[in-house]
Amino acid sequence: MTHDEIKYYTNLFLNTPKENSIKSDYGKLFIIAGSKNYPFAGLISEQAAYIASPGYISFLTNDFNKSVYYNRCQLTTTFINCEYTNDSYNIEQSLDSILKYDSILFGNGLNDDEANLNTLDKLITNYKGNLIIDATGIYLLKKVNKEILKSHACHIILTPHLKECDDLLNVNLKNQRDAFLYLKEVMLFSKQYNIDLLIKGSSSLIVTPDEYIFNKHSNTSLSKAGTGDFLAGLLAGFLSYSDKMNVGKTKVIDYVDTLLHDTATILEKKKLIRSINVFDIKDYIETLKE
Repeated sequence: MTHDEIKYYTNLFLNTPKENSIKSDYGKLFIIAGSKNYPFAGLISEQAAYIASPGYISFLTNDFNKSVYYNRCQLTTTFINCEYTNDSYNIEQSLDSILKYDSILFGNGLNDDEANLNTLDKLITNYKGNLIIDATGIYLLKKVNKEILKSHACHIILTPHLKECDDLLNVNLKNQRDAFLYLKEVMLFSKQYNIDLLIKGSSSLIVTPDEYIFNKHSNTSLSKAGTGDFLAGLLAGFLSYSDKMNVGKTKVIDYVDTLLHDTATILEKKKLIRSINVFDIKDYIETLKE
């Protein structure tokens, strides 16, 4: 995606006047993330999603993460409480409410266990919106019954880094540090299960059942903990209302991937490479808004 396209879509999403608009015009995002070991993963995703400005952002909460989210998230964030086992989620009683959201982000900082696997299974079986699966969610997805996965009604987007992609596809390519090497295996997987993927690396590979996009990048500043959570949140935020803006999902994935890498490129010229904070993307977006 070119710089002019990045500017166009930034203004379309964030600076397009809409007469008589209400909150639901800009979508509803629900986040299922975090554990005792990684309590802030969901917060990183929420901060990124807030940049995209969906109408609502909500968290799934319980006793182990309430204090983390209540004290640090955006003041407009809402919550749905649920039962839990240890620090894993059980959405059985909250499922009807959760299914009403336009996008759900699942997996960041979660435990890899049976309880969270059951939660993912229920989402794949019942949900019809955009289901963005990242981090631990990708490992859990591999355990989902493949017949259920083939018949899902939601739009699934996976955002694995190279190691997660190796595990998902049963290959061993991460040491070569080249996302494009995954093309053949990822295209087969995408067609078989009707799933979109964004393979994250120094360069990025976007694959859908019908096409692929290879974005050649050269950013080292994004190779740090939390960047993947940030990207997943940003993507989930924009996907929450992209249909209402008549923007195709592949275009949104390409836009978010390029936006983050373009921001890194600009900031790397101004700062020490390893000192860049991904939240600087806010400042870059301001320069794109007309």
